[in-house]
Amino acid sequence: MPTTPRPAPGGEPCPADEQHIVAADGFAYGAMGADIHVIGDGAPAYRLDTWPAGRAPFPRTHVPAAALDRLRQWRDRGPALSGRWLHGPDDDCRSGLAARFAAESAGAGWEVLIASHGPGPSPVAAVAPELRPAAPVGVLLIVDHLDRWPHSHVTWLFSNALVERADAPVRMLLLSSGLDAWPAIRASLAGLRAAHSAQALPRRDDGDGR
Repeated sequence: MPTTPRPAPGGEPCPADEQHIVAADGFAYGAMGADIHVIGDGAPAYRLDTWPAGRAPFPRTHVPAAALDRLRQWRDRGPALSGRWLHGPDDDCRSGLAARFAAESAGAGWEVLIASHGPGPSPVAAVAPELRPAAPVGVLLIVDHLDRWPHSHVTWLFSNALVERADAPVRMLLLSSGLDAWPAIRASLAGLRAAHSAQALPRRDDGDGR
């Protein structure tokens, strides 16, 4: 098994059945079917966890039915690679909708992954999951607060081998409080030749999700 860090964008993608281990400056990370991107101090730029993540769960809150239905349609239709910018100022509503959608998608046979910025709470942690050996229905990657990530780290995430899977469609659900960062993210998605769209969350008093 290789023990050297995975390259930044432009390196060779990982084969889906090959495991990679990275050890640097007191940190150790593992990945299967995905890349690991580390920064100068040896810490990973982000970590990936399978759903349900081992960290604090998304809050459970009221989920607007129409908003959830729009996410289902986006997931099940369209090209192989697609990103959806889900934005709204209510953190609980945004995270609750993502949690419900993640649970439904996992139950329908999708591989659901959560991307978090930074290495996480432990200095020795798996920062990328072992993906299923058999091809899933699709891969759903959920990223909260992507508008707070340095853009270089967003670029690394979008270049990860798991985004370039040829055996299943990939959907990236990108959560944010607003639209300020969306033009730059949209340009990055366009560079991947990925479909891209934005969806505004309803206000608390707007129950139809439009």
